Amino acid sequence: MEITIPPLRHRKEDIEPLIHHHIIKLNTKYNKTLAVSNAALQQLISYEWPGNIRELLNAIERVHILKRYGTIELSDLTYLFNKQESHSYRNQQVKAKQTNLSHALGEVEEEMIKNALEEMKGNQTKAAQKLGIARHTLIYKMKKMGLKF
Repeated sequence: MEITIPPLRHRKEDIEPLIHHHIIKLNTKYNKTLAVSNAALQQLISYEWPGNIRELLNAIERVHILKRYGTIELSDLTYLFNKQESHSYRNQQVKAKQTNLSHALGEVEEEMIKNALEEMKGNQTKAAQKLGIARHTLIYKMKKMGLKF
């Protein structure tokens, strides 16, 4: 029997009980009496948790270990949310580079095809041989690029 459980970001109602349960467990383990402020709890609930429950539990344990006593406040969670912003920014940079790379490769490919066709005086068979591709591939790329020779 297969059971499919949606990611934690789609089960926001499960986050609060998981946090409270894990803090009780950690309080016993480390002989502490920590609690979570409402502001911190709301921030933890609104977080996307790309690593699902494992990431949530690791984050809670990390904060619990660093906090000696009292209440876990929003300020105790800054490392977690700075990491999310940094991760989001990195993803945007990677997407921009991929787009630029795809565009650059397309331009280089088009330029090489034009040069080969000019050098071979429009002979597609010889241009394809020069480029190291099949003639039908050259014709396909020419149509795709709108090149006519």
